[in-house]
Amino acid sequence: MIDASLSGVPVWVLVVLGVLAVAQITLDVIALLDLYRRPTEQVVLGKVLGVLAVAQITLDVIALLDLYRRPTEQVVLGNKWIWVVIVVLVNTVGAILYLVAGRRPAVIAENAAPSASPSVRVENIADALYGPRDDTDQR
Repeated sequence: MIDASLSGVPVWVLVVLGVLAVAQITLDVIALLDLYRRPTEQVVLGKVLGVLAVAQITLDVIALLDLYRRPTEQVVLGNKWIWVVIVVLVNTVGAILYLVAGRRPAVIAENAAPSASPSVRVENIADALYGPRDDTDQR
C-alpha cells in the first residue's frame, strides 16, 4: 500500500528511485566481494571498507524506514521525496543529514490529559501480565 503522501508522484519516479537504491546496494556488495579476493596486504583495508559499507547500508535503511513511517507534517521540508532523493543519492551523508536535521518532533496536543505516574503504569502492566497481587509476599 502506498503512503498518502506519495499519491501525486508519477510511477516512473518511484521506479527510478528504486533502481538507484538497488544499484547502490549491489555495487556495495560487489565491492565487498572484490575486496576479499585481494592479496593479504589489502585485507585490512578490505575489512575496514566492509565495515563502512555495512554502516552505510544500515544508515540508509534506517533513514528510509523512518522517512516512510513519519507523517509528512513531521518532515522538515514538508516533502518526503526531497529527503528520499537526498538519502539515496548523497549516500551516508544524506542519511545522517536526514536523521539529524530532517525530522521534526511530534506536536503534543494542549488539551491532552497528563499521563499517570510511571509507577502506577508499571503496576498496572504487572497486574495485567501476572494477575493482581495477593499481598502475601512479605518483602
